[in-house]
Amino acid sequence: MSLHTALASIELEYLSDLVRDNAAVVKDLDHISTLQEDGIGGAFEKSLRVKGMIDELEVTAQRQPSWKTLAALLRSEYKLWSMNEQTPLRHNPFLSHWVDAIQRLEVAAQVKGERVGDEGVSAQDIAAARLEMIKRLLLPHMDAQSATPQNIYDARHPGTPFDVRPYIVMLQEEGVLDPTPGDFDPPSSSTTSQPQDTSVKPEPGANTKTSPSPSTSPSRSDSPRPTFPEWRAFILASLGTQPSLAAAQLTRLPIALPALDFLTELITSGALSTHAINAKETVLSFVQHALRVIEHMGQPAPTFPSSSHPPPPAQTDIGLGIGTMDDAHGRDAQARALRLLVLFLRNLLKKGHVDVDPGQPYTLYWDLEGMYRSYMWMREVREFKRMIEEGDIKGEEAGSRVVGRG
Repeated sequence: MSLHTALASIELEYLSDLVRDNAAVVKDLDHISTLQEDGIGGAFEKSLRVKGMIDELEVTAQRQPSWKTLAALLRSEYKLWSMNEQTPLRHNPFLSHWVDAIQRLEVAAQVKGERVGDEGVSAQDIAAARLEMIKRLLLPHMDAQSATPQNIYDARHPGTPFDVRPYIVMLQEEGVLDPTPGDFDPPSSSTTSQPQDTSVKPEPGANTKTSPSPSTSPSRSDSPRPTFPEWRAFILASLGTQPSLAAAQLTRLPIALPALDFLTELITSGALSTHAINAKETVLSFVQHALRVIEHMGQPAPTFPSSSHPPPPAQTDIGLGIGTMDDAHGRDAQARALRLLVLFLRNLLKKGHVDVDPGQPYTLYWDLEGMYRSYMWMREVREFKRMIEEGDIKGEEAGSRVVGRG
C-alpha cells in the first residue's frame, strides 16, 4: 500500500507536525482531509482507512525510523481514537487493534540493537512512544489530547503503568477473543489501571477458566480451537505444502475484520498466485459462502433453555468471535456483515482482483445481482451497485487495504 493512497501528502505533513498538540493537529486535519471527499462512506470506513495507514506507518518505522514517522504514527492513533470516542469502549470496533498493539509493542519496545535512523531515533524508540500513546488513549485519567509527540517520546521510559487484562476480558466477553486456560494466572505485578468503560470492568475474583468453551453451537467442545494468529500461521505454511487445503479454508472465512484483512493481503501480495491458487476463483467461492451466511443471519436466533447464564458467544473455528448468538442474527447482523463484504469487494474491484462482467469465467455478476435484489435496503449495497453500473472503478496501482492487522 502506498501512503499517498491512504492519505494525501498534505495530510501526512499535518500528522508529522512535531510541535503542536494532538487535538490541534487533528482538528486542522479535519478541515483539509480527503477523508471528507473520497466517497468511501461512513465513519467506520474512514476509520478503516486510518487503520490501514497505521499499518503502513508501522512498517515504515521499522525500515526507516524518523521523527516524522513517529509523529505521524502517534497522531494517527489519536485520530482513530477521536473518530470512535463516542462508542463505548466495550463495543469499539478498534479495541482489539489497540489491545493487540499493546501486547506487540511491549515486546518491540524492549528489543535492543534496533536500526537507528539518520535522525537518531530508532524503531524501538518509536515502538515505546506509540505504546505510551495508546495507553494514554485508553486510560481515562491520562491526557492524550494536549500532548505533543515530544511529550510522549520523553515519557516512553519507564512509561505509564498499565494492565491490559481488563481490556482482554472485555474482548472475550464480547466474543472477539477466545478465553484460554490460565489467561490471568498468576496476576500481573503491573498497576491495575482500569478501562474507561468502568461499567463493564471484570468483577473482582472472576475466574475466566470457568466460562463455557466458545463454540459455533451451544454444545460444548473439548477440542481446543486455534487462536487466529495460530490459524493464520497454519494457512501461510499450508500455502507451500497443501495449497488446496489452504484455498478451501480461505473460501469459508467468517465475515470479520481480521479474516478479510488476511484474505486481502494474500490476494494483493500475489501470495495465492505464487502457489498456483486462482485468486479470482477463491474470491468467488468466498463471496458465495458469505452471502449464504448473511442469508442465514436473517433467521431467528436459536433459543436456549432458561438458566442463570447467558447464551454462549458465537465463535468461529479460527479463533474469531462474532458476538453473542443474538448478535449473529437479525437485520442488524446482516447490515454489519454486508457493510464489511461490500467494503472488501470494493477494494479488490478497484485493484482489478475481481471480475463483474457476466462473460468472465469467475465473475461475481450473478451473485451480486442476487445481493442487490435481497439487500437493496442497505445504502452501501445501493452505492456499490451504482458504482459498478456507472463504471466508477478507478484502477489503483497500490490502493489502501480494506482492513488492517490487529
